[in-house]
Amino acid sequence: MRALLLTLLLLGTLAQAHGGHLELENARILVRDTEAFLEARLVYGEEEPLALTAVVLQGVEGVLEERQTQGYAPLSRIEIQPGTLEFGPETPVRVRFEIAGLELKGPTVPVTLLITPGGLVTQAVPLDTGTASVRPSLGVLLAVLLALWVLLGRYRRAKPQRP
Repeated sequence: MRALLLTLLLLGTLAQAHGGHLELENARILVRDTEAFLEARLVYGEEEPLALTAVVLQGVEGVLEERQTQGYAPLSRIEIQPGTLEFGPETPVRVRFEIAGLELKGPTVPVTLLITPGGLVTQAVPLDTGTASVRPSLGVLLAVLLALWVLLGRYRRAKPQRP
């Protein structure tokens, strides 16, 4: 009975320390030469403060960085407030990976976030190497065709008529 009570107390404490509901949305890894960046939206809906202390991509720990006037400076942790936190190559806070010599393969790669107090979030994230063919959207194609049609009409009207 005593062991059961201690186990329930321990599990209750761990569940409380988890910090609630945290989601990684629209995530992808952007690869640029010897660096990669986590581009994502981190959504947190609880009041309890959390901190992102580490992000790992295929065994490589990312560098947590904050934008300064002279560029980016490393951080030991990123505070997570209730709401939405955006990550990307040019955002106020970012996660950068040194991937020189690391071969990232596949359409997705595993990314693990270490959240304190005591939480792990692992998710398969799409890999964007920039080598995939870029398909223009239908709207862009229609806009280009419309512009060509207008220019062709103006050219025909401007062309002098022969008797």
